Amino acid sequence: MILQGIDLNIGRGEFLCMVGGSGTGKTTLLRALGGFCAPTGGAVLYEGAAFSGPPAGVVTVFQDYGNALLPWRTVRGNVALGIEEQVSGAALDDRIDAALAMVGLQQAAREYPAKLSGGMQQRLQIARALALQPKVLLMDEPFGA
Repeated sequence: MILQGIDLNIGRGEFLCMVGGSGTGKTTLLRALGGFCAPTGGAVLYEGAAFSGPPAGVVTVFQDYGNALLPWRTVRGNVALGIEEQVSGAALDDRIDAALAMVGLQQAAREYPAKLSGGMQQRLQIARALALQPKVLLMDEPFGA
């Protein structure tokens, strides 16, 4: 078992960064916190309750950003993914524009992911997560590129 004896509380508004060598369990812990794998012992709680599957309000930005983007959608279309069913019209455009501005991708809004550099693709995935306005944002090596 890669992870043992982990006990932490992360409060509202706190920023936590995990640093460690390759193979030390950083991604495994992130996946457990995001609801993508269950601990074999103990529990992961969000807002005081155990969960199975990603909890509402928690968004994960994965390390493999290139495979997380939809190549047939533009930058704007990729950011809209996840919010276009709940928000429409000017409100949708505003959320997309705000997310793209946060990561500096306004000028690339009409491009497709294949036309972007690795760093831009990574920022696109972060913009998509920010557009969801999550309570918790989990990021696995988000600034690697």
